[in-house]
Amino acid sequence: MSESTLFKDQYNEGLAQRMALRITAVHPPFDAAAFVSQIAPQLDGQEMKARVLIFTHALYDHLPPDFPAAWAILQATLDAELTETEGGI
Repeated sequence: MSESTLFKDQYNEGLAQRMALRITAVHPPFDAAAFVSQIAPQLDGQEMKARVLIFTHALYDHLPPDFPAAWAILQATLDAELTETEGGI
């Protein structure tokens, strides 16, 4: 029998690493190691809202301070836009 995972547990060190790789691919000055190091030690014992805030603060700290520039970097990390619904949603 497989063990179920809580949605909050998807916000983990692995997610931070994957995000860092995608951001670095489109914005090489991004300090991936510092980003992951800021997030990872704070996650244990945290609920969903706190985990999201940890990621939010780390993005704020490590992306350019100019919002349009930071937003352009994040948009460049996204996959292609969906044109159809998937999974019935």
